[in-house]
Amino acid sequence: MSYDVKRLSPDLIPDYLKFFDDIAFCDNPAWSKCYCCHFYLSDDNDVNTRDYCQELIKEGKLNGFLAFENDRPVGWCNCDEINNYPRIIQNPYGLDILDNTVALVCFLVDPKRRRQGIASALIVYAIAFYKNTGYEWMDVVTMKQASSDQDNYHGPRSLYDRLDFAVVGENDHFYIMRRRL
Repeated sequence: MSYDVKRLSPDLIPDYLKFFDDIAFCDNPAWSKCYCCHFYLSDDNDVNTRDYCQELIKEGKLNGFLAFENDRPVGWCNCDEINNYPRIIQNPYGLDILDNTVALVCFLVDPKRRRQGIASALIVYAIAFYKNTGYEWMDVVTMKQASSDQDNYHGPRSLYDRLDFAVVGENDHFYIMRRRL
């Protein structure tokens, strides 16, 4: 199955909201207010994340890729220049932050469409996109002991292993992986 992957832009806000409002968290409603802007906040501000993410998208400050199947959003990957994520810059994972690096911080796939290649399609597209824009590295963090799909919101290690990421560090809970673009 092939998927149409598109870089997030203001004209995709309705699709982005549909994905987050109706699809992404139908199996994990506790996270339904995230709208994938957690890493763009420096702390747990009391922010209307639905409105905030729309502002960020319009300003070109929330970046990533949506996967579509028959014009319906079925997956999302949040990937941006590493310095654009205040929560990453605070360095809770112990990253050796390199210049010219993008970070892939989150995957969400329609629960009915998981394990069908959507996450792979998103990351392959993100790798090609950022390689063509002059970045040198892509960093990811993945949980060591994911016990559920929700725990794998960073993406499972097996996905990154297949795509030539290497472990460059770890802490008690996470592997830090990197790939040259």
